Amino acid sequence: MNFTHILQEQAEHIAAVVAEGRAAGARYIEPSEDAQAGWAQTIRDAAHDNSAFQAECTPGYYNREGASTGPSFSYGPGPVAFHRLLREWRANEIGDVLVAGR
Repeated sequence: MNFTHILQEQAEHIAAVVAEGRAAGARYIEPSEDAQAGWAQTIRDAAHDNSAFQAECTPGYYNREGASTGPSFSYGPGPVAFHRLLREWRANEIGDVLVAGR
């Protein structure tokens, strides 16, 4: 996947969150504690164990030259699914999880 596309997706997501906060008259925006816990669970549920692959891919930045780095906590289904998940969240749930400070 093209890195520029990933940056574009992230910029659109951030802009939507900031716009939602502005519409609410917020001075700052942060996820609720429930939203943070829910997202952490989503990552744990979707993470793939790629430690064996990273241990064999030497030399490398991500594996400290073959040393175990532990489990992966990235979104396992990949960037296309992640961007889809963000679009769905913005369309349906953004107001349910943001705490807008005034």
